Amino acid sequence: MKKFTSIILAILLLTTISAALSVESGAVTYVSDGVFDYAVESEDTYMLYRYHGSDDEVVLPEYYNGKRIVGIRGYCFKDSTITSVTIPDSYTTIGELAFNGCRNISEIVVPSGIESIGNMAFANCESLETIDFSSAENLTSLPYALCLNDASLNHIILPESVSAIGESAFEGCGFTSLAVGGSVKTVGERAFANCADLSDLKLTQGLETIGAEAFYGDSSVDGVLIPSSVTSIGDDAFAPMAGGSGFELDYYTGSYAQTYCEENGIENAVGHMLGDVDGNESVDINDVTYLQIGLVGRITLTPDEKIKADVNFDDNTTIRDATLIQMFIARIITEF
Repeated sequence: MKKFTSIILAILLLTTISAALSVESGAVTYVSDGVFDYAVESEDTYMLYRYHGSDDEVVLPEYYNGKRIVGIRGYCFKDSTITSVTIPDSYTTIGELAFNGCRNISEIVVPSGIESIGNMAFANCESLETIDFSSAENLTSLPYALCLNDASLNHIILPESVSAIGESAFEGCGFTSLAVGGSVKTVGERAFANCADLSDLKLTQGLETIGAEAFYGDSSVDGVLIPSSVTSIGDDAFAPMAGGSGFELDYYTGSYAQTYCEENGIENAVGHMLGDVDGNESVDINDVTYLQIGLVGRITLTPDEKIKADVNFDDNTTIRDATLIQMFIARIITEF
């Protein structure tokens, strides 16, 4: 009789445990192992739903109960005190606010499998200094307020696949220097606004759209050169710096940026004619000679002359630039 009673109690205990591990919350069905809740994504896959563990350094699992885990649901680690997280390459998604408010994390490496990241996923992480996206070659855009108010963030590494940076993605971050362009075609509204420590801003060839207030309030920046590839600049993109003394907005003669400066009455704007190294307002063989003399060190090229000489936009002044200017004069090429 005692043995029979023990069996009945064991069955009841197993039933109780099973019921505790399979839960429905609204539209989400999830199971739990006590450390993680796993949202049922399909018959064969889970998403991490919530973290209940006490470890500060967290390595995320790839499988649970023999099924693949394919990503992180929104809010999963929100306001957690974890200090580090290792995300497997097999994950494809990081949900909105997934790590929002994780104030003790200093570095995040986004793995190669990630294809999408939700709004504010890494926002309000006050100790976050570095995010490395370089392996995430399937990621094409960064979302709204991704790292909003990450005041310690001063280093990001993007893959060539990212072409758009979303609204307020890095607003209020701690960058001191920043280069934007190349594969990035679009910088959204307020994307880098209120980065008060940013003093060295470089926009590179390839950038096409700069959203309204994109760099608003970046008060330590004293000047920027707008690439000739830019075809759209939103209202107050560089305000209030562009309207004050001590700030210079540089553009290439004949570019959209020149039109923008003229239409918006930006007085502290300076034009540069590409190829006109000697500054005589034409591109001719004298510019080639002048550049060659500078390259061998007989004269020192000024910053303005280097801007006009760098006709291949590689941030260097070399014999290649002199050759391209010669080709332009000979009409072998029609533009830089």
